[in-house]
Amino acid sequence: MKGIKKLLEMIDIDMSKINSFPFQAQITYTSLDGSRCVRVITNTIETSNDREELEREADFNLLGQAAI
Repeated sequence: MKGIKKLLEMIDIDMSKINSFPFQAQITYTSLDGSRCVRVITNTIETSNDREELEREADFNLLGQAAI
């Protein structure tokens, strides 16, 4: 996955036109009957330029742990 700086440097991507980012999480587990299972969770998050809204909705505990 490319970092934000690399995305901004790419000529063919106009970040002002991107209004959402898709992402996925893949979880593997073993069920009670011994079957190996994979669950894929897909979601799309909308972007925002409203800093106050973003700060209100930010999970600072999670962001702090990600920074560590």
